[in-house]
Amino acid sequence: MPSIDCRRDRTGGRPAFVPFGNNGSNATHCSSAKRPCHGGAATRHDVLMGHLSVDVRASLRLFAFYLANGTIDVDLLDGFDYRPALFQFGSPLEQVFAIYGNVLQVDTNGEVLNDGDAQYRAAQWIRSCCDPAYVVEPPFQAWETELH
Repeated sequence: MPSIDCRRDRTGGRPAFVPFGNNGSNATHCSSAKRPCHGGAATRHDVLMGHLSVDVRASLRLFAFYLANGTIDVDLLDGFDYRPALFQFGSPLEQVFAIYGNVLQVDTNGEVLNDGDAQYRAAQWIRSCCDPAYVVEPPFQAWETELH
């Protein structure tokens, strides 16, 4: 498998995870649309497929950055290097993202309302994995930890 840098060279800087059109062109991969997805104006693809708002994508990106960097909720997790426990196997990391996504609230305009709360609840779960003496308050409700 070629490195991601090689794939970016062949696709104009974009990772080649999803093909662009049937012949590899920059045309949209949605045959019902008349314009490329990346051409500015909304296409039928954009209307039919809801996209996360920029605010939600930014919150998710920063959450992933802080998580991988070991700096998610520094006050709660000070002194705990949780990364080996989360990254060795996928399930704990999956649970962290499930909690973050389940707790995250978005208004009708796609603006994130409670990024800090969602990060804190995820950090509480991380702390409970790393510190058996830690008690999550309030306890997690079923909807917060549900995997979808």
